[in-house]
Amino acid sequence: MNSGSSDLPRNTKVDGSLPQTGMSTYFSNLGLLLILIASYFILTRRRKERAN
Repeated sequence: MNSGSSDLPRNTKVDGSLPQTGMSTYFSNLGLLLILIASYFILTRRRKERAN
């Protein structure tokens, strides 16, 4: 709990409103993963187009 609050000061406000803080951080991390995967696929597609 302490590590999460120290990394992002906004988490303290969210903790008071949401009973499940673990889920909110899980979804935020999942969103970052989706963005990384999407950018990875876009880069691979561009490389394939350049090769052709």
